[in-house]
Amino acid sequence: MRESSGDHASGVRALPETPPASVAGGTKAMAASQALTQATRLLSNVVLARLLAPHDFGVVAIALVVTVFLDQLKDAGTGNALIQAPRITHALVNAVFWLNAAIGVVLSVVVFATAHPLAQLLGNPEAAPVLRAFAAVTFMTSLAQVHHALLRRDLRFRAVAIISAATAVTLAVGSIGLAFFGLGVWALVIGNLASTGVSVYLSWHYDRWRPTARTHWGELRPIARYSTHLFLTNFLSFFYVQSDKVLVGRFLGAAPLGVYTLAQRILMYPLTAVSDVVNEIAFPVLAKNQKDDEAVRTGFVRATCVTTLITFPLMFGTAAVAEPAVHVIFGERWVDLIPLIQILAPIGALQTIMFTSNGLLLAKGRSDLLFRLSLVNSAVVVAGYVIGLQWGLVGMCVAYATAILLLMAPSMFFAFRLVGLRHSQFGRAMLPQVGTSLVMFAATFAVVQASRPLGSVLSLLAGAVTGVVVYGGLVALLRPPALEDALTVLRSRRQIASVPEDPAQAK
Repeated sequence: MRESSGDHASGVRALPETPPASVAGGTKAMAASQALTQATRLLSNVVLARLLAPHDFGVVAIALVVTVFLDQLKDAGTGNALIQAPRITHALVNAVFWLNAAIGVVLSVVVFATAHPLAQLLGNPEAAPVLRAFAAVTFMTSLAQVHHALLRRDLRFRAVAIISAATAVTLAVGSIGLAFFGLGVWALVIGNLASTGVSVYLSWHYDRWRPTARTHWGELRPIARYSTHLFLTNFLSFFYVQSDKVLVGRFLGAAPLGVYTLAQRILMYPLTAVSDVVNEIAFPVLAKNQKDDEAVRTGFVRATCVTTLITFPLMFGTAAVAEPAVHVIFGERWVDLIPLIQILAPIGALQTIMFTSNGLLLAKGRSDLLFRLSLVNSAVVVAGYVIGLQWGLVGMCVAYATAILLLMAPSMFFAFRLVGLRHSQFGRAMLPQVGTSLVMFAATFAVVQASRPLGSVLSLLAGAVTGVVVYGGLVALLRPPALEDALTVLRSRRQIASVPEDPAQAK
C-alpha cells in the first residue's frame, strides 16, 4: 500500500538501485509497448490517409507546430532535472508541479486568445479553431509532467509503457472512428484531446504522488541551472524540429505540408519505437552512474548499438522499398511521399546516434553544453531549410540531410570527450550494424528495381522478403555483441519489482 504524499512532505528520495534484471525487464515492457504504440500509429495513419485529404493533415500539422512549441516551454526543463538529480524532496517536487501547472495555464490562455493571428502568421487561417482546441491539450499535459518524470526516475517502465500504449490506441480509435463519420480535420483534433485525457489520468493513477497547496518556490534553486539550460535547449529544438513545417505551411501551402508531415510520421514512428525504449531507460540508468565514466561509457555504447541494430536496417530498408510501398499502402495521390522518404529515412537512422549522445550529456549534468550545441544545430538546420525551400519539398529534405551530416561530428565529439570515449572504439562497435544494413539496402533496392515490371504489390513483397532474409542472415552469421544484448532483454522474465512505488519515500 502506498502512503500519501503528506506522509512524506519532508522526505528525501535518492536514485534507486538498478539491478541488470530490472533494466532488462523494463526494456522488455517498453519494447512491447512501443511495438504496439508505433504499429497502431502507423496503421491509423494509413487508414486516415485514405479517409482524409492532405489538406486536413496540413491544417492539423499547423496547429501541432504551435502545440509542440508550447511543449518545449511548459516543462521548463524540470522533468529531466528531477530524474537527473541524485536526491529530491517532496517540497521540490511540489514546487515543480505548481510551476508546470502555472506555465500551462498561461500558455493555454495566450494560445486561445491569439489563435487567429497565429494561424494567419503560419499561413492558414483555417487552423485558428484547431489552435483553440489544442490550447486545452497544453494545459492538460502540464498536469502530468511531474508524475511521468517520477515514474521514469523510479524506473517504473511498465507503467510508462502502459500509458504510452493506451494513449496511442485512444488516439487511433478516436481519430479513425470520427473520420469515418465525416468529421474531417476535427477527427484528428478530438482524437488528440481524448488521448491526452487518458495519458493524464493514467499518469496520476500509476504514480500516487499528490501535490499540496503549500509551495516554497525557493525549493527550485537546486535544479535551476540544469533546468534553465535544458529549457533553452528545448526552446531551440522547436526551430530545429518544427521550423520546416512553418516554412512549408507558409510558403508552399497546407496540401504540401500534409504530404511532408505524413512522410515524417511514417519515418519517425518506427524510429521513436526503438529510440524511446532505449532512451527512456538509458537516461535514468546513466544518470544513476553519472560519477562513473567507465560505466556511463559502456552503457552508452551498448545502448546505441542495440538501437542501431534495429533502426539502421529499418530505415535503410524503408528507403529501398519506398516507391512500391507508397503506391500500395497510400495510393496514387500520395506519390510525392516517395522522394521524401528516400532522402529522410537514411538520415533518420543516423539521427538515432545523435539522440543517444544528447541523453549522455544530460545524464552527466551538462545541459549547458547541450544548449550550446543546440544553438549551433538550430542555426545550421534553419538556414538549410530556408535555402532548400527554393526547390520545394525535395529541396527541404536534401538541405536537412546535408545539415545533419555536417552536425553529427561535432555533436559526437563533445559527448564522447565528456566520458573519455574514443571515436575508434565507438566506430568498431558500430561497424557490424552499419555494414550489414548497407549490404541489405543494396540487395533490397536491386530486387525492387528488377521486379518493377511485375507491379507494385509483387515488387514490395519481393523487396521486403529480400531485406529480411539478407539482414537476418548476416546478423545470424556475424552475431554482433548488440544482438546478445537485445536477446537478453527478450529472454527476461522478471518485472521491475524491487523499485519502491512512492516517489516521495525516503531512502
